[in-house]
Amino acid sequence: MSSNSLIRDAFQQLIDTFDGGNIDSLLFTSFNFSASFFENNVLLLAAGCSIKDAGSITAAQLNEALAKTEITVVCDRSTFPEPKSNYRYGQLAVGLKGAFFHPKIILATGTLKNGESAAELIVGSCNLTLSGWGLNREVAGTCKVGKQQADNLLPLIQWLSKKAKDEVDYLNTEDDDVNEEGNIRQNLKSIETFLTNERRKNIDSSPKFILRLPSAKTSKTYLDLLTSGVSQPVTSCRIVSPFWSNREKLEPLLDTLFEKKGSKNVTFVPSVNHEGSYCFPSDMRDFIKESCFGYEGFANDDRYTHAKYVSLITKNATHCFIGSANFTQAAMGRLDQGNVEAMLHYQIKGAAPTDIGFITLNESDMNWADDSETDEQAPEVSPYVTYASYNWKTQYFNCVLECEDDAFEVIEGPRFNCKNLDFKKQADGTYLASLKLSVRQPVYLIEIPFVDHDNNELCVYQGLVAQWNAEEDELVYSPKPQLSKIMDDLRALDPMKGPKGARGSKGSATEPGEKEDEEEREFDFFSIYQAFYKLRKYFLSHPKKDPFDSGTVFSLALMFRAISLEIDNKMLKPGELNNEDVIYYFIFLSELVSTAKVLATNSTFENSSVLIDKIEMIVADLELPFKQLMSESRILKQFLQSDSVEQSTVEAILGWFKEQVNYTHG
Repeated sequence: MSSNSLIRDAFQQLIDTFDGGNIDSLLFTSFNFSASFFENNVLLLAAGCSIKDAGSITAAQLNEALAKTEITVVCDRSTFPEPKSNYRYGQLAVGLKGAFFHPKIILATGTLKNGESAAELIVGSCNLTLSGWGLNREVAGTCKVGKQQADNLLPLIQWLSKKAKDEVDYLNTEDDDVNEEGNIRQNLKSIETFLTNERRKNIDSSPKFILRLPSAKTSKTYLDLLTSGVSQPVTSCRIVSPFWSNREKLEPLLDTLFEKKGSKNVTFVPSVNHEGSYCFPSDMRDFIKESCFGYEGFANDDRYTHAKYVSLITKNATHCFIGSANFTQAAMGRLDQGNVEAMLHYQIKGAAPTDIGFITLNESDMNWADDSETDEQAPEVSPYVTYASYNWKTQYFNCVLECEDDAFEVIEGPRFNCKNLDFKKQADGTYLASLKLSVRQPVYLIEIPFVDHDNNELCVYQGLVAQWNAEEDELVYSPKPQLSKIMDDLRALDPMKGPKGARGSKGSATEPGEKEDEEEREFDFFSIYQAFYKLRKYFLSHPKKDPFDSGTVFSLALMFRAISLEIDNKMLKPGELNNEDVIYYFIFLSELVSTAKVLATNSTFENSSVLIDKIEMIVADLELPFKQLMSESRILKQFLQSDSVEQSTVEAILGWFKEQVNYTHG
């Protein structure tokens, strides 16, 4: 178990393990999720920064640092999680009928400094919230992932992958290619592949990872599964839990400890609420009196205990179980129903000092909370469930609403981005709303107001909205690239030394989300050729830099995004540019695609063809109006001393131009 006092320290330890290497994938799972806490604290550490950097690092700088790692956060939908904002990670909310998605794990996969593959795992009781990471008494364990851990993680990863795929398939009515924000499906698939291929050896020093995933194939309990590795009789047992089921539900579980494991000495450690009262069911208090068991507390009881911990002591070993599972039926009970949970099993040979920090409590001195605070209640059932996405490519918002007919009747004015939604009932009983609209920045929430007649009040259901097929600047990860700024920086570039400053320019003088000022068009083609000459020389002099990665300074992908944005802004009507812009962009893009082909030929990176195809498509679209302008050119007619310009002359001039920019020869 980690001896760190804070889960933050344990996470920093995990990050430090990969120092000099790279974390390719990070997966966080939590019941409750506070996006603001996660983004202001945890993401900083994931990016290799410290909490002290929080006030000095910009969102764009943090997103740039996060580009090397795919990050996915999964939480429980019933908690109505706070939506993410403009940071580079994916958010997935999942639900179970009448149960919780409750595991709290952090899984990292990647390569170490020496090039070896590695996977590190944290399992604990702490949610991704301020309370979980800073206020509560929590417990967490860290371990290296070997075959045992990988084999037990894989069912969870596969279950999450199916949830992510089903959500996309549910909304993707046109069968379009979907690239969801955070690459959630891709990241989960990468983790699955890594665990399947790379983690094939057991690590004896690591604790066992034990997953609880509801399955109709077994009637065993999770407590049976946890304690299956305890072969000797148990002499004493300690149970720490903030939540407990009542006596009727717990007695069958306790029989596992009494009858199957032979424990005669059991102590219960309940949590203290904010009023100083202990949270433990009244009928279980009667059971303890009858059984002559006892209570314990923490010697330093200065905070709320949210830890979940079970220790079993045998003649030759101490077995400690820590993680997300409360001592409730939903967590520890039958595996054919209930929550998704995760625990670590530590087996410590010989006597272990498990009593440190605990004190014996006298029931007569204890104040008791109401029974309503003792059991982890079933999720409050919302009358509505939504699956929603906004597709930046098609500019369509789609939302599928699941609810009963009577619940639909009390909805009042559902809206997305201040636009009314018109839900239509589908053949499967769900309701679908589609809306064509353009948005300036991501909108992550849909709101459905409804009347709660039982309490005579207007309530609002809030659902998450996935972002599909968005560019990085549309997601406000970075400022929109500005073509004139990129060209200025390129002309000032020393190709051998590289850009000035630690990171170099990303081609914008504005912050993410700010509007760019429109530039006056200047026909300075020498400057264009000078800039591209330096760009080619820069990447040829720095072969490890990927010229086709949008995260690379001066990348062709970044330049293409900048020119695409500029073309969209200059359209008089959809698909229509003025004559000057047709000439300028045809020449500019011809030079860009020529440069892309040169760098692709001399590069080991394999992501060039898609970008080259995109540029060539626009060049082809501009070629016809460019030739039309040449045939109508007054200056060209004067030069040729003719009233018209023959098509063959236009083709000859265009062919000469393509040769000059190396368009056809690469």
